[in-house]
Order: sequence, then structure tokens, then C-alpha cells
Amino acid sequence: MLRRRHAEADPCTAQDQSRRADEFRFNEAISFVVRCETQAEIDRYWDTLSTVPEAEACGWCKDRFGLSWQIVPRAMDRMMRCGDADACR
Repeated sequence: MLRRRHAEADPCTAQDQSRRADEFRFNEAISFVVRCETQAEIDRYWDTLSTVPEAEACGWCKDRFGLSWQIVPRAMDRMMRCGDADACR
């Protein structure tokens, strides 16, 4: 099965070449990153995608297909580089 989609401006292609449905499994080596502007947007993605609570931590969630998603604030890179929480606001 081959699927082609666009995530924002980036083309994405996923292909399952297994002959049996049980041969292919997603794992954390494959994930999508969604950068969000607001907490409401983060919450909306979590509410929509999250179906495996035991796999959820630190911005990671898993959807019903087992695909991992990283739902993070768009400012996360800047906040990680800054080193001073007050200065990063």
C-alpha cells in the first residue's frame, strides 16, 4: 500500500510492502513532529491522535495505527537553546 499526503508544505509518503497484515508495525523510529502555536492547538492534536496512553510522555503520543507523533510548541527549539526560562518568555 502506498499513501501520499502533504503535511504543511512537506510531501510525505508511506509504503507498506509486507505481504501479510501482521508483518509491518510502526515503531518510534518513525514519527511525525507537529509544531503548535498555542496550548489549545496542542490539546486538539492530543485529543484527536492519542489512543495509547501507556506510550505517552513528554510530547509523544501514539495514534490508532501505532504511529508516533511528537506534539510540541513551535517555540520549543528556542526555549531549549535559551537556558533561562524567564528570558525565553
